[in-house]
Amino acid sequence: MRELFRMDRMNYNPEGKIYTRPSARGIVVKDGKVLLNHVDRFDNYEFPGGGIEPNETPEQAMIREVLEETGRVVIPESVREFGVVVRRQRDSMDPDGIFEQRNYYYFCDVTDEIRPRKPDEHEVKEGAKPVWVEDLTEPIRCNEKAFASIGEAFLEREMRVMAMVAELLRGKSPV
Repeated sequence: MRELFRMDRMNYNPEGKIYTRPSARGIVVKDGKVLLNHVDRFDNYEFPGGGIEPNETPEQAMIREVLEETGRVVIPESVREFGVVVRRQRDSMDPDGIFEQRNYYYFCDVTDEIRPRKPDEHEVKEGAKPVWVEDLTEPIRCNEKAFASIGEAFLEREMRVMAMVAELLRGKSPV
């Protein structure tokens, strides 16, 4: 899968232990709208997705996460690679460690069926809810505002990928 971009905070000991947590995220576009999760805690938006479980491929994780977070059923044959974002920074649990995450993004289609959502405890606590948006301008603006306030790398990652998707949807090359 092609690399979309790297985010390296370089705020870690290069000799530190590397902790990895790969994730997979779905980019669902239907009837001109994009499916995102709105998160109340920081008033930000994210593509549905999350951690890849042991013995699970990134594609399988994305399909599972989209269903759990949004209740939407991904059509497996529609899954198409978009790219991966590589993120490195000091590990929050081990100040001498390095947190490295590969975030795999896939375009996919969903059926019209809506199943019950199964958000995890963290998603419930954060107030994450699926929303369809016609234009990515407002989600990007909300993420920029949240990033300016709290500086979390996941916000930067999501707004950068949203900007690339917005360009692609406008018929311009995202990379």
